[in-house]
Amino acid sequence: MMNDKNTLSDRFASLGSDPIHPIRYVVKRTGLSSHVIRIWEKRYEAVKPKRTDTNRRLYSDEDIERLNLLRQATEAGESIGQIAHLPTPVLREMVGEQPLPIFSTSYEKVAEETAAEDFLDACKKAVWDLNHRSLENQLAQATLQHSQMVVLKHIVLPLIEWLGDGWQSGLLRIAHEHMGSAVMRTFLGQILESTANEQQDPLLLCTTPSGQQHELGALIAAIAAVNEGWRVLYLGPDMPAEEIAGVAIARKARAIALSLMYPASDPRVGQELVRLKRLLPPEIAIVIGGRAMTSYAHVLERIRAFSHDNLDHFRFTLQHLASGAI
Repeated sequence: MMNDKNTLSDRFASLGSDPIHPIRYVVKRTGLSSHVIRIWEKRYEAVKPKRTDTNRRLYSDEDIERLNLLRQATEAGESIGQIAHLPTPVLREMVGEQPLPIFSTSYEKVAEETAAEDFLDACKKAVWDLNHRSLENQLAQATLQHSQMVVLKHIVLPLIEWLGDGWQSGLLRIAHEHMGSAVMRTFLGQILESTANEQQDPLLLCTTPSGQQHELGALIAAIAAVNEGWRVLYLGPDMPAEEIAGVAIARKARAIALSLMYPASDPRVGQELVRLKRLLPPEIAIVIGGRAMTSYAHVLERIRAFSHDNLDHFRFTLQHLASGAI
C-alpha cells in the first residue's frame, strides 16, 4: 500500500518540479475572480494550468505572473482577446517595469477570508436544505463579524456563482436557485436601504438592461458604490434603454452601472446596449460587469464601456470616475 501512487505527494510530483497552486490561491494573488480565470483559460488560452488525475487545475508561478500582467494590461484598456497569446516578456514590456501588486496575502486577511468561507459553507447548506430561515440567519451573522465588502466578496458573490453553476448543471433544482436568490435579494436590499445617503455626489444609476432579469449583481454594485461615496439610484432589473437614458439625463448622473448575469450571448441585450450608448450624452459613462459580460465583449468595445471582472476593479473604476481621471 505504501507504493500506491494515489498519495497527494506522488500526484503532485508527477506534474513536474515547478511550484503549483490551486485556483483559490491564484485568486488571492491576482485579484481576478475564479470565473474570469477560467474564461481566460478556456476561451483565450491565456494560461495552460496542469491538472491532477481528478482534473483539478494547478497553476505555476509563471501562470500567476501572466495573469497579473494580463489583468494590468486589460485595466489599461487592452482587449484580452488581442493580448492573451502574447509572450510573457512582451506583456512585461507592455505594462512597464512597475512591480506587480500582491493581493490578500497577509495572515490577517487569509484568516478573515477563511472565517467568511465558513459562513459561505453554512449558506450553501441552508440553500441545499431549502431552509430560508437558516440562510437569513447566516447572512445576518456574517454582517456582525465582517465588513460589508468582505461579506459581498467572500460570501454573497461566491454564493451567487454557486447557485448559478448548480442550477445550470442540474445539481440544484430551480427551487434552490429561486429560494437562495429571493433571500439574498431581500438581504442586499436592506443593506442598500440602510447605507444610502441622498446627500452624496456624484450620482450612479444601477440596473440591468432589458432582457436581464437577474438583479443581484446590480444590487451588489449599488452597495459597493455607496461605500465609495457615490449617491446611488437603484432602478431594479430589466430596464429598457430609453428608460435608463431618460432617468440618467434627468437626474444628471455621472455614470450607469449595468449587471449582465444571464442569459449570455443574447443579441437583444447587445442591441439594447448600443441603443443606450446612442441615447446618452458622452459625459455619462457606462460601467458593466457580471458573469455574462465576456460574451458581450465586442459590444462593450463598440460602446466604449468600462468593464470590470471583480468587485475591487469596479471600485477602482468608480474612484477614477469620481475624480475625473477617466
